Amino acid sequence: MKLFLMTLRMALHALQRNKLRSALTMLGIVIGVAAVITMVSIGAGAEALVQQEIVSLGNNLLMVVRVPPPPMACARAGGAAPP
Repeated sequence: MKLFLMTLRMALHALQRNKLRSALTMLGIVIGVAAVITMVSIGAGAEALVQQEIVSLGNNLLMVVRVPPPPMACARAGGAAPP
């Protein structure tokens, strides 16, 4: 316990000696935390917006999927057959 109190006293003394450095460090930490919170909020908002747009499209969508043609169709059309 005595070691902890000594360490705490030294830390407080160092903070008092370097007030500007301590204030700038705290300001940097506050700005960093605020930036992270802002970025996470923007990401969550964008995700919610995209989900809302997808839901508003409804279920009557036509899905278009590319399917490669059979190998014989390529050969007849003059194209190269797939390996």
